[in-house]
Amino acid sequence: MFRIIKTDGVYMNILIVNDDGIEGEGLIVLARTLAKKHYVTVVAPDSERSAAAHSYTFNLPLGLKKVDKKEYGDAVVYTTSGTPCDCVILGLHVVTEGNVDLIISGINAGSNVGTDTLASGTVQAAMEGCMRGYPSLAVSQEINRLIASGELSTYFSNAAGYIDSMLDNLDYGQLKNYMMSINFPYRPKEEFMGIKVCTAGISKNNFSYKPQKDFVGREHYWIHVERSMNDYNIQHETDVKWLDEGYITVTPLFPNMTEMSRMQSVQTLIDSAWK
Repeated sequence: MFRIIKTDGVYMNILIVNDDGIEGEGLIVLARTLAKKHYVTVVAPDSERSAAAHSYTFNLPLGLKKVDKKEYGDAVVYTTSGTPCDCVILGLHVVTEGNVDLIISGINAGSNVGTDTLASGTVQAAMEGCMRGYPSLAVSQEINRLIASGELSTYFSNAAGYIDSMLDNLDYGQLKNYMMSINFPYRPKEEFMGIKVCTAGISKNNFSYKPQKDFVGREHYWIHVERSMNDYNIQHETDVKWLDEGYITVTPLFPNMTEMSRMQSVQTLIDSAWK
């Protein structure tokens, strides 16, 4: 890894990806903001890839092209037909040849807390960077789906400003073997309650599929979401609880999903089952 030297200081090489696609407003605002001080490369999907989780493209060739988008400011921008994790891999091994100091995924339109992080293309793209040994952040902005575009831009700008400020003081050497998932609450920045470093909870989103018929009577299934707060979040003071109460939440996540505290009990269970 190396750093680009500019006349007024040492600035970082930052790779930014997302799952909302190349037109994602949060991505544009973040890239434009950070490109004022850092060398920013963007690699984003050519369309929305929300809930892509930790997926790769195996059965199709990937397209990758450089695009000229003035709204990105001084950032260098590429788009691909792949997933968010594909964006990280292409960004590292094709576009920058590994010359990256930091990977940021986002800013996502919508929070990624609790068990939603398993399905989140935003969070899992940052996890891909972490797995490859790069300091990585996932950044998400809680929103109301009915929010007006102009207002949404303000929320993204607030979040990008916080990230920009944080990068000036963050010890990247400590970001090893884990990544940070950061969520901003849906409220004006002057109403932020503070910042909480907390554990991941249980999502308030309960997904199911509801049948619907098309114009010729064929039945299809469309995703349906019901929201409810699980008592676990209250009892364990998770990211779900704190974001709900207006805090910026920061949750360290790591690739090794082994439940270490259960190793002995599982050994006993298996020994008794396979006598």
